[in-house]
Amino acid sequence: MDKAGDRLNIITGPNMAGKSTYMRQVALITLMAQIGSFVPAKYAKIGIVDKIFTRVRSIR
Repeated sequence: MDKAGDRLNIITGPNMAGKSTYMRQVALITLMAQIGSFVPAKYAKIGIVDKIFTRVRSIR
């Protein structure tokens, strides 16, 4: 990640804190913005995204 503007977000926290819900929401909104669909915001500046990585695990 040497290039200026590269970003990496790491979301951490205790169990049952809603992290997976937040990750799904952000991934879907990013994907919707990429294809030119409606984005639920007054203003959204989302750059080009070529990969979305999430690992959502549920243990029961």
